[in-house]
Amino acid sequence: ANKARPTHRIVHRGCSVQIQIQGIIESETHYQVNGPPVETNIRGRLFRDTVTYLKRTDSSWDEDRCSSGSSTPAETDHEESKQQLEDQQDEKKEEDDNVKEEHSVVGIQTYKRAVNDGYTIRVERRLTDDKTQIIMSSTVQFDDPQKEIVRAKQIFQRIED
Repeated sequence: ANKARPTHRIVHRGCSVQIQIQGIIESETHYQVNGPPVETNIRGRLFRDTVTYLKRTDSSWDEDRCSSGSSTPAETDHEESKQQLEDQQDEKKEEDDNVKEEHSVVGIQTYKRAVNDGYTIRVERRLTDDKTQIIMSSTVQFDDPQKEIVRAKQIFQRIED
């Protein structure tokens, strides 16, 4: 995958996020942050995606949690995903307007629920503090508890247009 030199173009305006991927897999998807699920198709597999902001405390790739990592339980259906999204929105409303540094937004996270295949992918795209790189970490959690969680990490150089 590294030799393919994929390009991820991320455009964020207001509550709208566009992610365009060019490489082995080509896609372009438009999301509303904390919005309804968007159906995507990757190599014949149907996914329901939701996007939320990634806060400093959410990242499973923070330095102090890198080795153990944290994962999100796999969603079992659309209703559970919708309920999780509503809970996240309620939590956001309860936060103080003067958000502390440890709760600052550092990127976006996409939850990709494989509709017919029994797993969820959590993709985090985090901008480094010096804003020169985007660290993308992916965690696959299967509905079958016998299957191990799979993790991958890629680092992209940030190019501004």
